[in-house]
Amino acid sequence: MKVSTSWPVLVAEDSPPDFLLLEEAWKRAGNGHALVCEPDGIALLQRLRLPGMRAALVLMDVNMPRKNGLETLAEMKADPRLVSTPVVIFSTSRDDDDLRRAYQLGASSYVVKPVGLPELVHAVTLIRGYWLGLIEVPK
Repeated sequence: MKVSTSWPVLVAEDSPPDFLLLEEAWKRAGNGHALVCEPDGIALLQRLRLPGMRAALVLMDVNMPRKNGLETLAEMKADPRLVSTPVVIFSTSRDDDDLRRAYQLGASSYVVKPVGLPELVHAVTLIRGYWLGLIEVPK
């Protein structure tokens, strides 16, 4: 089945300016999915575990307070209710250890955040086209 537009895209991002830029790029890319921002991994996991919650996709920063993206990813992939939720690490980090660890923990993909709105719109368009338009998900 295709990803339902009623499912939000959850964003784990501790920088309000970065989220506002992402939100603007999301609008310009013409996405039908709502973006919901959580400031860290703890808040993201709490939202994901709400009764009836189903996220279309999680975009997660690596460097966040309280519980970083890699710790959050490990917890998601260890939870049978969350293991099939696609997680795109969306971070400024180009650190090879972060990349390697993200994939070892089960990240669906790793995208380095582009600098500048046009580049961000392009990246969001590609992410949306693949994760929200092309793939099939279990019921």
